[in-house]
Amino acid sequence: VSTQSTGTAAHHRLFHRPSRLRSRNPVQFLHQQGKNSWEAKIIDDAADYEDDDDIYGQIAADVSDLSYNELECITVTKTPAPLPAQQPGKSGSGFREYWHERREVVESGILEGDQVGKTERARQEAMYEVFTSEQTYKKSLETLEQQFVNDNLFGCFFEGSQEDFAIILCNIVDIIGISKRMLDDLKSLYQNKVTVDSITEVIRSYVDHQFEAYIKYCANTSDQQYLLTKYRAEDADLECFLTGREKALGGQNLQSYLLLPMQRVTRLPLLLDAILKKTEDDNPDKEPLRALHQQVTAVVNKCNEGVRRSETRRKYGRT
Repeated sequence: VSTQSTGTAAHHRLFHRPSRLRSRNPVQFLHQQGKNSWEAKIIDDAADYEDDDDIYGQIAADVSDLSYNELECITVTKTPAPLPAQQPGKSGSGFREYWHERREVVESGILEGDQVGKTERARQEAMYEVFTSEQTYKKSLETLEQQFVNDNLFGCFFEGSQEDFAIILCNIVDIIGISKRMLDDLKSLYQNKVTVDSITEVIRSYVDHQFEAYIKYCANTSDQQYLLTKYRAEDADLECFLTGREKALGGQNLQSYLLLPMQRVTRLPLLLDAILKKTEDDNPDKEPLRALHQQVTAVVNKCNEGVRRSETRRKYGRT
């Protein structure tokens, strides 16, 4: 099904379906009810995003006139949206914004002369990268949430295997919530400010009380990836559904979206280390930042240990 970009507002569901489908296989339902009983709208939610790193086109496909054979596997051809015009304070690439490109920084004139030393400027850039990379991570998680986690049609394929479906998603909803809240706190930190003294306390508050969710999630990734691969190989209808959805999202598959939390938590120590190296010894943030780096590294070690145990259990059939 070839689609064209539309101006319709993005929806929170890619497929709008009758509630009676909840206990049925989606493809079987289409065959039983006839081609004119169903109108599927495949719409890319990324139109809701501002300055997104992933430039998606908004997609709408009407399958009401398709033949029964064509309904068996809906494939969406994405029509990319044009790149947005460059905005003030944005890098020429149109993607990542650097600290020195922020409107507040440019308009303050702080970059002129020697108002900010080379080391402090590098430190501000390193701290700001934590913020911008969290933005990108959160937006990708929102895509996962809107296109898969919250889509009841996806869940229909696991009606008889809810336990396995729970393993595939695990506590991803908790992970998404953590990212949203932490990004809001980081955003407040930068609100109307040219420089920030530290981001250490914001991150530490989440590591202290909420990052156990990452340990639980990462320990589950081996089983998660195994089961999802297994179901995709055994259920042609599920594979067709996911392939069509993934094509609409630019080709990134569901497995890669589900690995995002593990990638993020393992990257965080590297980001903090970059700040640490650019922080002078007499800076009051030096020791708290060093302690935070050690704390996050310990979390990552626990995540890796959970993955290792899960893989060993699967390999040798031990608990």
